[in-house]
Amino acid sequence: RVLAVTAHAGLADERRALEAGFDGYLCKPVDVRELAHKIAHVTKRDG
Repeated sequence: RVLAVTAHAGLADERRALEAGFDGYLCKPVDVRELAHKIAHVTKRDG
């Protein structure tokens, strides 16, 4: 699984990342709780 981490915060940026094949999207500065939530979400899909 791959999460996009970028300084670009627009909805179009998130859509492009997901369309490019990323499993999730985070915008800098990264909140540790949000990172943990996204990791749990993308790894849960494997199970």
